[in-house]
Amino acid sequence: MSDEKQMQALKARKVLRRFGLGLGALGALFSVFGIYFLFVASETLSWSSAPGTVVKTEVNTQYSLKKGSRATSDVRVYYNLLVHYTYAVAGRSYVSTRYSYGDGESASRRFRERADAEAEAASRFPGGAAVTVHYDPNNPAEAVLKAGWNWGAWAPLLIGLFLGGAGGLFYAVGGQSTKTSSESTV
Repeated sequence: MSDEKQMQALKARKVLRRFGLGLGALGALFSVFGIYFLFVASETLSWSSAPGTVVKTEVNTQYSLKKGSRATSDVRVYYNLLVHYTYAVAGRSYVSTRYSYGDGESASRRFRERADAEAEAASRFPGGAAVTVHYDPNNPAEAVLKAGWNWGAWAPLLIGLFLGGAGGLFYAVGGQSTKTSSESTV
């Protein structure tokens, strides 16, 4: 192998290792946030609860392109529920829309038909319905309707582990190639 090609190969391996380090660092950040997010979701199980009332339930519209499509005619429309509720702690009233940690404000699965979402809203969260609100006793403005973990709460940790593992692979492959090429030049 010529010296010029060897230098190019070494530079490429160096870039590969740096990319691996960057991806690993990003994975570490996602993982740390994911662990924190799971910790907070877990804490909601021990939060205080108060009776609440559904103020209104909205049918939220979401748009997404069909897989592999770039045409605007291939837009899919989905619907989910957004619940506005009130509750009182120590004589002070609060309003929230957070359903859970992991789901955020979305209080339902995605529906393809608006009528199905409206039927779900009417049956689960009609206006004026009583709900149990779980709130942080140290900050009563933080509240959820559904306490605990769900799949959405696990997402940052799983993404972080994937990115960290991929970064480790890039770093290892770049390092392995360096050892192989330096051994072959001896």
